[in-house]
Amino acid sequence: MTIKAKKLIGGILGVVLAVAISLCPIPEFLSEVLTRNSFIALGCLVGAVVWMLLDVLPDYLATTAMCVAWVVTGAVPLSTAFITFSGSTWWLLFGALCIGVAASQSGLLKRMALQMMNIFPANFRGQSIAMVISGIVISPLIPSTAAKSAIVAPLARNISESMGYEPCSKPANGMFMSFYTGYVSAGMGFLSASFISYSLVGLMPEGQEIGWFDWFLYSLPWLVVAILLMTIAIQIMYRPKNDQPVSKESIVTQLKEMGPMTGKEKITLAVMLVCLILWMLEKTLGISSAMVAVAGGLVLIGAGVFGRQEFRSKIAWDSMIFIGTFLCISDVFAALGINDAVKILLGDSLAPLIQNPWILIPSLCLLTFVIRFVVVSWTASAVLITTILLPLCSVYGVHPWIVAFTCYCSTNTWNVIYQNTPYIAALVATDNKLGTHNQLLPFSVVYMITSTIGCMACIPLWMLLGLC
Repeated sequence: MTIKAKKLIGGILGVVLAVAISLCPIPEFLSEVLTRNSFIALGCLVGAVVWMLLDVLPDYLATTAMCVAWVVTGAVPLSTAFITFSGSTWWLLFGALCIGVAASQSGLLKRMALQMMNIFPANFRGQSIAMVISGIVISPLIPSTAAKSAIVAPLARNISESMGYEPCSKPANGMFMSFYTGYVSAGMGFLSASFISYSLVGLMPEGQEIGWFDWFLYSLPWLVVAILLMTIAIQIMYRPKNDQPVSKESIVTQLKEMGPMTGKEKITLAVMLVCLILWMLEKTLGISSAMVAVAGGLVLIGAGVFGRQEFRSKIAWDSMIFIGTFLCISDVFAALGINDAVKILLGDSLAPLIQNPWILIPSLCLLTFVIRFVVVSWTASAVLITTILLPLCSVYGVHPWIVAFTCYCSTNTWNVIYQNTPYIAALVATDNKLGTHNQLLPFSVVYMITSTIGCMACIPLWMLLGLC
């Protein structure tokens, strides 16, 4: 079957399911909370998900079509269907992506990574730990996982080659996983390290908002336990027997070639530090983190750190559209009574699971691991599960951030290669010289185990703070 035929069949299937669900009779026991518009909205959502799963349309087009269908059918008002675009989350993402582009274009990200690596010993243990620690330090400053993968992954390859490791050897695999652990996985402990974090914060109900410091505090046990276990696993699995220091000539040479910090780098660093401080003090100062991010982006553009061409081509506008059209699901569910229906349908049966965090957390991890085989998008996986459980969280006194964070951490798998965009970007950026997918696959299992342990380690703190 050709790709065109598969897309045609998938397109028809999505439409058929959307129409069928839209025309479903309303169960009598749900008639007080659901209307015909509720089923139309659900039908359009299912149709869009089918189109995404079967690659009929790119995710951002499928979700845009969903929102348009809601409005055209009269199921959802225009102001609700596209409400995310007028909210703070979307604009925070815009500013954050501008900062990410500036860090990439100015060369600041590369310089910071090299400087951190230059501090540590030039052997496997030293450089692998340098990768992890530099990622933890740099990640909160740069909200673009794609930029970090594209720029730092080649540095990991250069370090591996300068230390004499053969392509795709065990030590080379270890350098890849060290980079990935520090610059991708560890970023989940910081709100400002990825636009997906901001997307999930946008789902939080009124009165349960999450700021930068909240995210950091609540996720700190995961960051310490999970990343420490991953770092130890890297040393056990990949460290060569003869781990002797070598020359740092490659690192020093690259730093010399870059020369002193440019004006653009200094401006970018200053903006990032100011933004980070204001994000951390958002609740104290009362300054919106979204406006801080947008102001930072405007300063960087106005200062010429990057121009019109980069503004058009380097900012992930497709991701912005996808998030803007997908995050509105929580508002639509609330407006059409779907949240109330979820409480009626699932409240009693899921009560033992929701009320016991020691059961809830590993169950969420396992559920997300399974869903990721079908739903490719990190954002879609975490948002869907969080949105479905959102009404039950309020009933049983569980902060929805716990669900969102646990699902988010559990999306970062690469059991099959299509699951993980940053992972694919890093493989491409290193030309598969640090490892093949089959070689790196076992560490996905390590990640799943250590991340789940990290989430479980958070439970005592969450209970102490009244989050569950």
